[in-house]
Amino acid sequence: MTPIGTRAGLISCLPLLSSLSCSSPQVATDPTDTEPDSTGWPEFTGPYLGQSPPGSTPTRFVPAALAANSIWFYHGAPAFSPDGLEMFFVRYPTNQTDPMEIDVMRLVDNRWTEPQRAPFSSELHETNPVFSHDGNRLYYVSERQEDRYKLVMRSGDGWSNPQSVSVPFVSSALRGWQLSVTSEETFVFELDVDGHYDLYCSRLVDGAYTVPESLGDRVNSAYNDFAPFIHPEEDYIIFTSQRPGGLGASDLYISFKDSEGTWTPAANMGSPINSNGTDAWPYLSPDGEYFFFVTSRQGDAGYNPYWVDARIIEELRLVQTR
Repeated sequence: MTPIGTRAGLISCLPLLSSLSCSSPQVATDPTDTEPDSTGWPEFTGPYLGQSPPGSTPTRFVPAALAANSIWFYHGAPAFSPDGLEMFFVRYPTNQTDPMEIDVMRLVDNRWTEPQRAPFSSELHETNPVFSHDGNRLYYVSERQEDRYKLVMRSGDGWSNPQSVSVPFVSSALRGWQLSVTSEETFVFELDVDGHYDLYCSRLVDGAYTVPESLGDRVNSAYNDFAPFIHPEEDYIIFTSQRPGGLGASDLYISFKDSEGTWTPAANMGSPINSNGTDAWPYLSPDGEYFFFVTSRQGDAGYNPYWVDARIIEELRLVQTR
């Protein structure tokens, strides 16, 4: 497997559906769709598509009508607005020729609308929608290396036209496809500067982003480290890595800030989060209740978002920081 944005290709070279690693001791649940309305779209009501909250074992988040299939799969976990009224997600076409697109669903009168292409999403490859802490800005990643990060501003009940966000990169650095944003608008992303991806941060100072700095060797390794999620207050970072010693093709790792403000050595999140397949794209719900990630497990036709009670993160903190 080649991670997102490596020199081997324009976009993700994750395995095609025919070669997905789906064997796992964790059997996927199958959230049931409700009866369709007159348009044929099932009725999903309430927070989080009306799905039953997960416990300590990851379960598939999306119902059958939104599950990965032979046409497309998920390129990242869904991103919810802080008020819970919008859900953005990215479709990755399995033909690997059509562009990735950002779709949106909205909770209107307690009912989720059918997915539609986001109004700002273009015909280019675009991915990784992420909300600002207040929900008034949405960042995403675009295909162009020289114009990588985009921003739209909330305008009434819609969004503004996209504008570019300038980050001063070293010219030789290859920019990846993932971005995470703290409450202070610090960016965390992956860069390839010496043949593999490492995680970097760029801070917003006096209205401009600083030159990216590596998160250091307590987080990064000599292998691909990518697809980060950083806690809004920088308490911890969760990311995808292909370093040796994992359970599958890529695993999720976590590092916490200690009392001195230093990152603890990154630790594998272990089973049942990681499997013997591909586990990637971490995300925490805005209310802090649920941890999402993307994987393909028994019964799945492709990469789907899974969710689990976020208390598992605090359990890992107790182990790693004691």
